[in-house]
Amino acid sequence: ALEPIGGQDRTDAEKVLCPLVEGWASLAAFQAWALRVNPRTFARALPQRPLCGVRWASLAEAYERNLGVDVVSLATELSQVMSRVKVEGRGLRDVMSSVRRSAGVAAVRSAMAAFEGYPYSPALIAAALLLLTIDVDNLRATLLGIGLGLTPAELEAAII
Repeated sequence: ALEPIGGQDRTDAEKVLCPLVEGWASLAAFQAWALRVNPRTFARALPQRPLCGVRWASLAEAYERNLGVDVVSLATELSQVMSRVKVEGRGLRDVMSSVRRSAGVAAVRSAMAAFEGYPYSPALIAAALLLLTIDVDNLRATLLGIGLGLTPAELEAAII
């Protein structure tokens, strides 16, 4: 979607969207690890074009090296590949939750910063749509949590 945009507008829009791309890439690696997907299949499933500075080849190599090892090893290696998302935790569920939350928080911060810039850039449009999407996701998580009888602390952990 960013291909027709160039210059500073593209750079600003990437700042808003790239935390989500890194989060998606990290989650894809962890989900593939949990399913024990063949490393060649995983590498072919990744985008071939450069996107947001994510080194897809490094991601595929990290996945292949850590396929037979524990999730902490994969998390440690991915934390070196990803610059905008924190990859931390002891178990698969903790790591994936950390990545989701970290990507969301980084995206919100970038989106809020976009409102301080030039008023009609693509970054501003991306930021507004991103914040609306995150608000809807938070509302959905809150309502679902209330329906499940979660405590306020658990509800707080479920939203970004």
